Amino acid sequence: MDPRARCRADRRLVLSIPLLAALVPLAAGCGGLVSHPLSRESGTVYVVTPLSALESPGFLGAKVTLTQGNLVRELLADAGGDLLAVTVEDLPAGDWQVRLDLYDDAGDITHTAAGTVRVRPGETATLRLEAQPADGFFEILADAGGFSRRDQVERARVVFHNNQTSTLEPVPGEPLVFHGRKALKPGDYDFRVELYGATLYAADRLYQSPWESVRIHPGKTSRVTWEAAAGIAHLELVISPMPDPPRDLRLERESAGAALAWSPSADPRVHAYRVYVKDDEFGPFSLRGEVPAPQTSWPVPEAVLERGGWAAVTALTDQREGFRSEVLRIPPLAAAEPGAP
Repeated sequence: MDPRARCRADRRLVLSIPLLAALVPLAAGCGGLVSHPLSRESGTVYVVTPLSALESPGFLGAKVTLTQGNLVRELLADAGGDLLAVTVEDLPAGDWQVRLDLYDDAGDITHTAAGTVRVRPGETATLRLEAQPADGFFEILADAGGFSRRDQVERARVVFHNNQTSTLEPVPGEPLVFHGRKALKPGDYDFRVELYGATLYAADRLYQSPWESVRIHPGKTSRVTWEAAAGIAHLELVISPMPDPPRDLRLERESAGAALAWSPSADPRVHAYRVYVKDDEFGPFSLRGEVPAPQTSWPVPEAVLERGGWAAVTALTDQREGFRSEVLRIPPLAAAEPGAP
């Protein structure tokens, strides 16, 4: 075969499969065809974050981190003004994970944002991120040395008002001093310290402190020192006896109906009387009325009079209710009428 014809055939093969031409050396004798490496396909990402809506008084700077597998690109930018805009060029095509950290003049990261962006060759992809407050930290040093039963204290923990907890660790060399640190969403928290014996079960709980408050700022650490303290309580005990029950409970019939009547309780503290009625001898009493002292009667409803029942009265003071009086049987109205069988 003519070498020139063979070379022309090789050219047709190379042109029809360009990728193979870039990877496989050309056959000897085909002068004029040169193998080139693949061009790097890259694009640009434009990251935009508004700062005006954030509650922080100001940011010193920002760090943008883009990750794709083992590839990592990091950029630092100033965060002045109402808008943060960062351009990242020459990124290989594909999906990139983007993280934005805003930090203040103390170097603390106070707000963060994250997202995913797709980079296409020769194009600029715009990613808008909404920064959110970063977690803050609650750090506590709890000293149980002032607790009256300190010889029994082995464990400690913090309980927050939203039922979150944090177990504290003993400080080396200080068996009654405990330390803990917990990440929390920014906000105001109520907390208390609990001291325990051998376990953190309720049966081994020795003490619960009063509630205290702490404010957690974005990206900041709020440090609290808590000390157990003992005081003196002066107790005054007052015995409050139950009032005497009313006496002589009776049914007084009138032209318009009937009323329960009784002799008043001998206790001068009584301010009211309660009337209990049941219509079944084996059933429970239910509260049917209350009258203020010194009144000592209660009109019986017509329905109770018609079917009959049982009644009792109690005396009531500010502190307690006394025992019931003797039980009075209320006969049905038909049985109480003269001439009734």
